[in-house]
Amino acid sequence: MHKNIYYSWASNFYRLFIGQGLATIISETVNYSLLFYLTSISKSATILSISEIISLLPIALFALFAGVMADRVSKKKILIFSDTISLIVTLLLFLQAINSHNNLTIDLILISNLLRSTTISIQNPTIQSAVPELVPDDKLLKINGQYSSLQALNQFFPPILGGILYGLLPVDYILLLSGLATCKRNRYLCRNNYMLSEE
Repeated sequence: MHKNIYYSWASNFYRLFIGQGLATIISETVNYSLLFYLTSISKSATILSISEIISLLPIALFALFAGVMADRVSKKKILIFSDTISLIVTLLLFLQAINSHNNLTIDLILISNLLRSTTISIQNPTIQSAVPELVPDDKLLKINGQYSSLQALNQFFPPILGGILYGLLPVDYILLLSGLATCKRNRYLCRNNYMLSEE
């Protein structure tokens, strides 16, 4: 019985935990690939700085109240909504990349990075606030440590992977990869009833 209870919460949590981690890494990897693309076409340090500010601005703004919002609204709905916005933005950028033969404009990339970064800045506090709902009290310390490790990986790998992908693939393929990953996770969120508050 004890094993079944452990499997229930652990399976439920780690599916969400790993899915969020992979989705964030992929999304950030694509953002860095776009950043390298932007640097290549603009050859401007100013544009590079503006892009970084735009990517970090949502984190500074939404970090103040994203956790509070997640406590008042269904976490599952927040994750699905933000994933849907990210998917729409990515697919629109993908279609534009195909139509323009991978000649994306600077303005379009900056707007895309702003919207994609906004969804990430909402999702991460939502997942963090969901941890106490999904994990038994005696496991919280361990899980919080694992979540911190995941955040560190999310900072470490995307710049490296972004550079590798930019060197290997055209921009439209990179965007397609991000869109497929987001679509898969959104579908999984819709089909699985995580123990996330619905009120």
